[in-house]
Amino acid sequence: MDEAKPEEATGEPQEAEQDLGPPAAVDPPEPPKKPVGLSEMAEVCMVEAIRITSTQEALIAAGYRIEAEPRQTRRAEVMEATAKFLDALAPHLPAIRQILKRPQGRA
Repeated sequence: MDEAKPEEATGEPQEAEQDLGPPAAVDPPEPPKKPVGLSEMAEVCMVEAIRITSTQEALIAAGYRIEAEPRQTRRAEVMEATAKFLDALAPHLPAIRQILKRPQGRA
């Protein structure tokens, strides 16, 4: 005995059931952002300086370069100097904040 297809039974085509997979996960709300401090800024700069220097050294050791790329060497120097500057600035931050809070009038 032949079974009738659903569209033949009603005379109208029926929509094919579509597998949509598991329900979409809802992303949890982002936690409040923590302010970035001078020590964190300095650390990121120093880590970047070390990364640049290490990469250049690895490229030389692997034979991809004869010497470090001058532009990258300079970037590492600037990042390291920035880290040192931020570290030196940290003890004076309260006074700097007071100066920045003052009204800035133009003459």
